[in-house]
Amino acid sequence: MHFFDNVELSALTGDVRLYLPGWATDYRVFGCEWDSKGDSPLLIKKQTRLEGASVALYLRIADPADMPSLIDLISKSTANWHVIGLSLGGFMAYELAMAVPEKIKKLTMIGIRESYPAAVCRAMQRQLRHNKTSLLADFWGKAFGASAAIVQPSQEISTDVLSRGLDYLADYSWDNERPLSCPVTCVHGELDLIAPLSEAQALAVQKGWGFQVLGGHAHVPSVL
Repeated sequence: MHFFDNVELSALTGDVRLYLPGWATDYRVFGCEWDSKGDSPLLIKKQTRLEGASVALYLRIADPADMPSLIDLISKSTANWHVIGLSLGGFMAYELAMAVPEKIKKLTMIGIRESYPAAVCRAMQRQLRHNKTSLLADFWGKAFGASAAIVQPSQEISTDVLSRGLDYLADYSWDNERPLSCPVTCVHGELDLIAPLSEAQALAVQKGWGFQVLGGHAHVPSVL
């Protein structure tokens, strides 16, 4: 995997922030300007130098199929990584931190929970096959809350990517054997209708992670 002008990710030095969006959302939820040329799964923030300065990278879409490549590339880089993941992207961010702990210096997870019930994920899979438009409209309404009317999520995310995300969530379990050595912070919207606040808070207490509640915000905080 490369990004612009065939510059390899392994050439990055200094501090790198990697942002991973959630299910049925894309890089735009983070509200930053980016350079979208090329067809790489990764985007780089505009006006960012590649060496010796903080670099911001964005995964276009949270596709679990990209995980092996991300793990490989991060492991080969000499940079210090701060990984920020939203919802499904938060689960993926944790997996990256577990896979290459020596590279991840900080982990921030937004809108996570203990688990997504397999039965719920299966029901969403059925609706995805039969009425994708209705499923996404309902999900976006809950995920964005009061800001749903002004947010325009991508209609281009393929059914295959969405299906892989649901499979990933249905099968996901947190590693309870190996603690992370980097600082971990969980951020959660007070009005989250997708991932219950109490469940996320209990998980953070169990793991000894920092926890921050965003008053008045939904699953996708508008402060992003």
